[in-house]
Amino acid sequence: MITQDYKLARSILNFIAFVGWFGLLMGVALVFIAFAASDGEVIYSIYGGSVAIAGLGLVLAAQIASAQIDTAENTRKLVELLSAERGA
Repeated sequence: MITQDYKLARSILNFIAFVGWFGLLMGVALVFIAFAASDGEVIYSIYGGSVAIAGLGLVLAAQIASAQIDTAENTRKLVELLSAERGA
């Protein structure tokens, strides 16, 4: 039986989540800076909001993919337990 531990996938997902959280924080900071400047330019707050939403989307995608990897690992463990129980 071939087993996989998905270390590379988990590393890439951690990096993607980090980039997402960084983007979220930078987007929120840009929105606050745009409102603090209050020079009438709404476009910077739109840019900041867009960056924050994109960052949140990256975090969401990384967590969904991580859940899929967890499901694959738990399914493999379940199959191993059931096959050991059957004596196969």
